[in-house]
Amino acid sequence: MALNKKTPPKAADNSGEVPEKVIRKLSDLLKSTDLAEIEISTGKMNIRVRAREAAVAPMIVSAPVSASVPSSSTSVSKPSVEAQSDLHIIRSPFVGTFYRSPSPTHPAFVEANQTISKGQTLCIVEAMKLMNEIEADVSGLIEKVYVENGTPVEFNSPLFGIRK
Repeated sequence: MALNKKTPPKAADNSGEVPEKVIRKLSDLLKSTDLAEIEISTGKMNIRVRAREAAVAPMIVSAPVSASVPSSSTSVSKPSVEAQSDLHIIRSPFVGTFYRSPSPTHPAFVEANQTISKGQTLCIVEAMKLMNEIEADVSGLIEKVYVENGTPVEFNSPLFGIRK
């Protein structure tokens, strides 16, 4: 958080310092919204509080996923996919948030019982403000969608079960 004082502020205690309470309130406001910066002016005081990172526009990055990702990580709510060993499992290559569609107003990329082709986009996993398209690495039929839309996923979490 950066503080930019254009003119010396007059605090209640006449110390020339901006009250910490004011800075904390502005900082809390930044955290609770998606604003990158707040600037206020009152009398002879001008205060600007800026978040550490400026807001970044989401980018879409394609990332093909292989089912041969080692299972060294455990998921918070990992469904039992080993019981359905005849399915090809598409797993999350990132820790992030799972989205079934490109935006809330668009339909899902794929649905259960839908035939898909290799390279087809299945979902998006948002990781560090980047929107990563997850593509199918095999063709087949989507038998199972393991994750709900908008749900956080761990690395290697199962996302889809595909029957080849």
